[in-house]
Amino acid sequence: MSRITTYTCDKCKKTVKESGDLWPIKVVFGEFCSEAHKVDWCRDCCADMGLVEPIKEERRPFPAPTLEDIIREIAYEEASEVISNSHILRRK
Repeated sequence: MSRITTYTCDKCKKTVKESGDLWPIKVVFGEFCSEAHKVDWCRDCCADMGLVEPIKEERRPFPAPTLEDIIREIAYEEASEVISNSHILRRK
């Protein structure tokens, strides 16, 4: 028997994989802190409210082709050319 736990943002209702992906937010009035005023928000909602910095997605350039990639491309081009020329020879 297995147990599946679902974690959901209280603001946007987005489901996340782990409880660590939610940030607990507590509202405190003076010295009084109640668990009734606690919510769990995802990082995106916290960033929208200015509580944390938004995650900047870095665009990574495509990696340079390896020697194997170059050889495969040349072999594919040569094979394609041979196949296309063989159809021309058969028609004559």
